[in-house]
This record gives sequence, C-alpha cells and structure tokens, in this order.
Amino acid sequence: AYPPRHNPVADYLLFYTAMNPKVAAPFNFEGLMLPWDATSWRRFLRAFHYTLNELSPLCVPSYAFGNHDMPRLVTRLGEDAARSAAIMHLTLPGMIFIYYGEELGMRDSPIPREFVQDPAAAGDPKGVGRDPARTPMQWSAQKQAGFSTAKTTWLPVGADYKKRNVETESKDPHSFLSLYRALAKLRNESFTMRYGNIELIDVDHPDILCFTRFKDEEDERFTTLINFSDKPVTLAAGLPIRKLLLSSSPKTKLHNTLKGSIELLPHEGALFVQ
Repeated sequence: AYPPRHNPVADYLLFYTAMNPKVAAPFNFEGLMLPWDATSWRRFLRAFHYTLNELSPLCVPSYAFGNHDMPRLVTRLGEDAARSAAIMHLTLPGMIFIYYGEELGMRDSPIPREFVQDPAAAGDPKGVGRDPARTPMQWSAQKQAGFSTAKTTWLPVGADYKKRNVETESKDPHSFLSLYRALAKLRNESFTMRYGNIELIDVDHPDILCFTRFKDEEDERFTTLINFSDKPVTLAAGLPIRKLLLSSSPKTKLHNTLKGSIELLPHEGALFVQ
C-alpha cells in the first residue's frame, strides 16, 4: 500500500498498528517516493526510526527502492546515484527488498506498442504503462538473455542485455552485481548490520547523508556516507570512521585507512567501519 504523501511517517505507523508486528511488516516505499536529496532522507530516517522504536521493539522496518509499478532505479536516478543508493539501501536497518534487475543496473526498456501488456497502459498518454520496468531478467548474453528458449518472450528483452547480465557482471569486480554481492555478504555476516540501531549524524553539509549502525557499545560501528550531489564534496576530519569497507565508485579517491579529510566523488556512497 502506498501512503498519502502529506505525512508518510504517520501513515506507515498506521500500517504497523493495523496488524500484528510479530508476523507482518508493511513495505516502506520511500526509496521510490522520496526526492533523491539528503535533506528529505535525513528528515525521514530520523522521524521514521524514532517513532517506530517508540511504538514497539517488535516493529521491523523494511525498505524497497524499486518495484514493478515504478521506473527502474537507474532510469530514475542515473547510474552513479543508483550505485550509491545500493550502498544506502543495504546498510539500512530491517528487511531489504531488491527488485529483480536492480542488482545488474537494468534500465527501463522501450516497449513497441504491439508488445504492450500492462492494462494500465490504456490510461497512459504514452501508451506504455509499467511494462518498461518489467522486461525479462537478464541472465546471459545468449539469445533472449538466457531467460527463455522460446522465439519470443511476454515482453521484449532489454536492449542492453549483452552487457547487463549475470554472467557478464559476475566477471567484473566493478559491476553493479559485484557491488550488490559485496554488500549482501557484509550484511549477512554482520549481526550489527542485520539487527543494529541507526543514528543520523550531522556533518554540516546539505548534500551529505551520514548515519551509523550499532548494536552494543562493545560492537563495531558502521558509518554510511552518501553524496547526493553531482559535485565532489570534501568533509573535514573528525567523523566516526576508521577504515573504508566499500565505495560505490570504482574511481574513488578514498583509501582503506583514512586520515584527515574525506573527499567523496559526485554521487559517491561509501561504507566505513569505526
């Protein structure tokens, strides 16, 4: 269910109170609905997690940055920002839902009118509806992207399937898939990432989102930094970070061991351990 936009935090809480939080959790679609800027995310994360904790420790947050109703992540944000969104998405608390193809950087694909399947296309001025975000999963560079051996598929395979596919990206350490796999591995192996709390950190820059994940005082803390702007940003020393774990950018200027100021590239996201 999509909450009304006038006060999404309050409406999400109504979803939680309408069911038993021991067995159910509502989708959080702010990854699709919020403007892609640091101020909006800072405000939402602080309000949402504070009120959720006040409501009940049984309430589990969930995050989805894509689904079959909306344009794909790379189409909406661009490739660099979509990679930093992956860093942010997989370091947030709770349950993480990844719409198929996001982990490959799949884009919306143009659908010729004769192949349109979505009934909602009848009310779309362009006549395409939601089909561009629903093309077959791209497994390989083979015919029909390895999705089917049939002559045709329900929707045409995306035009970029020879580059954007599981087989090809598995061999590239800088691909979308490698980034998602590294994040998933870290999340699966870290108790703090799976069950820890979140704290928003003010870094005194309007385009930077910073939050830490922690469980207990003696456990490691993780810090996520996201540059939402299309310009490089340099942050002064003093942030609660010790070592770089992952960057969204293959061209990052960050070093494994950090000393002094931190320079984030345009739309770069990075994960650190304290």
